[in-house]
Amino acid sequence: MGLIEDFDARGVRMVVLGYPMHGATFLVILHCAAMAACALLTGFGRGDALEYFMLTRRALMAGHAWQLITYAFVAMPSIPFAVDMLMLSWFGVGLETSLGRPRFFTFYAILLLVQSLSHVLVYGVLIAAAFEPPLAGLGFAVLGVFIAYATIYPDVELFFGITAKLIAWILLGIYALSDLAYHNWTDLMTLSLIAGFSYCAMRVMGFQGGFDWWDRLESAWVGRRSSPAEPAKDDGSEDPINLILDKIASHGINSLTEAERRALERAGSSLRRKRD
Repeated sequence: MGLIEDFDARGVRMVVLGYPMHGATFLVILHCAAMAACALLTGFGRGDALEYFMLTRRALMAGHAWQLITYAFVAMPSIPFAVDMLMLSWFGVGLETSLGRPRFFTFYAILLLVQSLSHVLVYGVLIAAAFEPPLAGLGFAVLGVFIAYATIYPDVELFFGITAKLIAWILLGIYALSDLAYHNWTDLMTLSLIAGFSYCAMRVMGFQGGFDWWDRLESAWVGRRSSPAEPAKDDGSEDPINLILDKIASHGINSLTEAERRALERAGSSLRRKRD
């Protein structure tokens, strides 16, 4: 048995050292282990070693490319860190179930890159500051995971009947107003990039009906590359949605593939728009 192997057919869970877990749970374990290492290094007087993992523009220009990702794993024990881990575990698992593990890991890595590149852009182009604070910790990346979750499941009630969509708007409003009040333009720019990317990425992937313009562009591109086919007689028996519903009735919703889940979500969104 290898270190990491697939545990189920859909590639959501995996086996790590013999224990099945979700990819989001594995990320939480990595972050917690890194936090413990940071605390021990600092406690034994080796905290200066953490500078090799924090992100600064000057270090990046010197060839320290690993800092584009490793900055997120530099953290100290704190209540905000615990809240971040709870959010990553809870909403990350739900997001991973919809995306599949490979795409979830890719999305998470791009979130970290968007945040690091925003930091480099601000202090390398927009602000010519003599002192550049290093970037460390998850920052808004966990919020990006939650926004992506709220985009896919906007009407899920999290607590006291409050939906995920409403909580996402509340959090965005609080962060944005706080940054405006204290003229924290760096965080405001990063927040905007993270929130915009998380929302658009889920819609481009087809959740909540996707983007109409993107669907038309994709259909036109596929139509140019494929030869016209003879129209088939439609008796309703080969309707993809009917086939998906039959599969759910026979084997349960967990038997659906990632593509089938997206097709079912698009069909539901289209039906709701017609009713409205």
